[in-house]
Amino acid sequence: MSKSVIKTRVSLFTHLFTTKSSISLVFFVYCVSILSQLILVLTTSQANAETSKPLSRLIAVLVDQPLYDEFATPINRYASKYLQAQYSDSKAIIIPIKSENFQAQDIHKMLQNLYFEGQQDTPSELIGVTLIGDIALPVVNDSGYYYPTIYPYIDFLDPQFVFSEQDNIFISNSA
Repeated sequence: MSKSVIKTRVSLFTHLFTTKSSISLVFFVYCVSILSQLILVLTTSQANAETSKPLSRLIAVLVDQPLYDEFATPINRYASKYLQAQYSDSKAIIIPIKSENFQAQDIHKMLQNLYFEGQQDTPSELIGVTLIGDIALPVVNDSGYYYPTIYPYIDFLDPQFVFSEQDNIFISNSA
């Protein structure tokens, strides 16, 4: 074999070997990245599955304090046997309220917090409100018509009525 043929073959072999090594290296890096992503997804899914708790659907039962003091047993039974039975995965939360200490805007704020934040340390959502006894009802001004309604106690996402500090009443939110 001549020197030029040997030189050409060595050059070709070196080129091939370098190209093969480059392809092998790229393929190896690709496989490692896919494998690491798969491991990350699997470990994250397991961690989330272990920490996720079922969502509790809350029903707030606001009870006039003196009425609750006198009829606690039947009110508790109504909340647990009737209300919770009506809605799957629900939990009735009985909240005794002294009507002289809470105005409608205070109750609205408390229910709004329950709606957006749920019960502390428990994944939950407010799905209903029950009023028992002498509980303050919000009064709304709807285009000059004033009337009491429970609506501000249950409408939180895009509320139709908002509390006006200036007028001390719920007014229409149509701005």
